[in-house]
This record gives sequence, C-alpha cells and structure tokens, in this order.
Amino acid sequence: MIYCPAEYEKSGIDAVPRPYILVEEEATGTTDVTNSELAYLGYTCGGGCSGLTYYGGQGSIIKGNEIHHNRFGFYSKAVGGLILEDNNVHHNFMYGFDPHSGTHDMVIWNNKVHDHGAMGIICSVDCYNIVIDSNEVYRSAGSGIMFSRNMYDSVARNNNVHDEDKCIFVSQSINNKVYRNNVSNCETGIDNSEQQ
Repeated sequence: MIYCPAEYEKSGIDAVPRPYILVEEEATGTTDVTNSELAYLGYTCGGGCSGLTYYGGQGSIIKGNEIHHNRFGFYSKAVGGLILEDNNVHHNFMYGFDPHSGTHDMVIWNNKVHDHGAMGIICSVDCYNIVIDSNEVYRSAGSGIMFSRNMYDSVARNNNVHDEDKCIFVSQSINNKVYRNNVSNCETGIDNSEQQ
C-alpha cells in the first residue's frame, strides 16, 4: 500500500511528510520489489513511514533495485523469509538496511550499501537467523554492519566492509558468527566489546 499523509507537519529534514511504501502486518502472500528505483520516500512519523517498510509479506524478495535518498533504505519488523539481493542502497537519511524487532530468517546477499547517515546494515532487537553475505558496505556514519540488542543465531560472512568508524560491531548479542570478511580503513575492524 502506498501512502502520502499530511498529518505529521513538523520541522527538520527528516520530518517533512513524503510518500512511503508499507507492507502491513495483515498482508498475505508476498510483496516483491524488483528492478525498480525507490527514492525520496519516508519521514519520521512514529512508525511505518520510513521509506520501504515490511511488517508483513513473509517470503518477499527485494532484488535488483536502486534504493536511495529515503529516510531508511529498508525497514522490517517481525517478518520472516525475506531476501534482499543485488540492490544498490545509498545516501539514505538514516540506515541502509534495518531489519528490526523480531525479524527472522532473512538473507541479505550481494548488495552494495553505502553513504548513509547512520549504519549501513543494522539488525536490532531480537532478530535471529539473519545471513549477511557477500555485501560491499562503506562510508556510512557509525558502523558498516551491526548486530544489536539480542540478535542471535545469525552470521556475517564474505562481506567487504571499509571506510567506516567500526567495520563490524556486535553489541549486546550472542550466538552469532562473523568470519571471512574483508575489513579495511575503519577505526575498528571488528568490535565485540559490548557482549551480553
């Protein structure tokens, strides 16, 4: 469903109402987004309007897209089975990819993720069975790849992460694997100092 609300009149670059795409929790079937350009979407509204958002749509594929200049490149909550593949995700106001709050069984593979106002790829709050594989991640504020707040049973492998504050940051998360990544030109290559 595509929305263009006007009820959130605020000030600031992140608060100007703009259209966004939301797959609602009640959605049945998949909502695939392929070979498209998604740009200049989303704003801060307290939930669901960050750009491209999945609350439902189990098993959807987001592949071969140019995703840029949105609030978030991608956000999800409590959804599973998604594949994010072969996308160029860049210059978003906050995060590139942000699977969140119970997102599970997701594959983030072979994407170029760069030049974001916050993390490149961050999975946060009870996410599990996430595979982050063969991505190039660079020049975002903060970390290139971050496992955050009880992310578990997940893996980051074969990624090329460079030109970040922290290339890969594991924070308050356990039972994950980080291996065969190429990290370079970061203040910290791999940081797991905030383990539970």
